[in-house]
Amino acid sequence: MYGIDAPRVVTALAVVAPALAAAGLFLYFRPVFASSIYNMVACGAFLLAAVGCGYSLFNMLYSSLIQKPQVAEHMLDLIEGIHGGPHYWNTVNKVLDVGCGRGLMMNAAAKRLLKNRKSEFTVCGVDIFTADLSGNTMRRPLDNAKAEGIPEGLVEVKKCDARKIDYEDSYFDLVVSSLVIHNVAEGKDK
Repeated sequence: MYGIDAPRVVTALAVVAPALAAAGLFLYFRPVFASSIYNMVACGAFLLAAVGCGYSLFNMLYSSLIQKPQVAEHMLDLIEGIHGGPHYWNTVNKVLDVGCGRGLMMNAAAKRLLKNRKSEFTVCGVDIFTADLSGNTMRRPLDNAKAEGIPEGLVEVKKCDARKIDYEDSYFDLVVSSLVIHNVAEGKDK
């Protein structure tokens, strides 16, 4: 639902790892060099590269599908802990998720608000929504909110640069952000 980070890289790793392994096994069973030591070194190099690519593939899938949702919940748990527990959400009316991506943190905050309060609230996600590595669009976070069972109108999404947010100071009661700074270009704005 929230996707895989850098899907093109993941796809490339899924193709390259088995290809490297196949090349290594080919060299093992069908030597191409006159010297057997060269064949073993080349075979070992291909197999080691295949293991490295496979490990990277596993890490990218695991972090996207397992760890990111856990980190989002942990961050919200920390916010609760700092502010004295779940009753904190009764004091929150407006939440901003800076760099919302596909809405993981935005929707996690909305679910906490739904669970712990009855009155009106708004969770707003902002992102630049460019053709980045994930293929994200402005519609994706809202589709994910619907899939999470969040009633329509409780979350909103706006196209906005994290360095120039279009809201006045103190408009939001809580601002969250996860894994966005690494996407800001180097320079004075980072």
